Amino acid sequence: MSLYLTFCLLLGFPLWGSLLSVAFLLVLSIYTIIWCIPIGTITIVISSFVAFSIGIFGVFPLFLSSISIGLTQLGVCTIFAGIGVLTYMSYQKIMSVSIKITRRLKIIGLSLLRMVRIVC
Repeated sequence: MSLYLTFCLLLGFPLWGSLLSVAFLLVLSIYTIIWCIPIGTITIVISSFVAFSIGIFGVFPLFLSSISIGLTQLGVCTIFAGIGVLTYMSYQKIMSVSIKITRRLKIIGLSLLRMVRIVC
């Protein structure tokens, strides 16, 4: 590299360095937004199955005290199990869509970098 090019790069760093960091953080925020929905749905799946598991083992002592309270607890556990199963089925679809979007963004990003001749 020539001395003139090095000098220009050093003097221009406040401009291109901040623009580069903005571009990096923009791409990072796009990926965060894309992957926030699958992480949220798997969190709902895990929490509903934990509530189902804890509730199903709590049904037996409640049946000893009162049948109606035990049946209510059993119904609530069943609702949590249903929410978990339905959310898991939607999680699988959302995950495949997120993977497709991520792959598409990767291809677009690499083609943009090749266009400006940063990546060979």
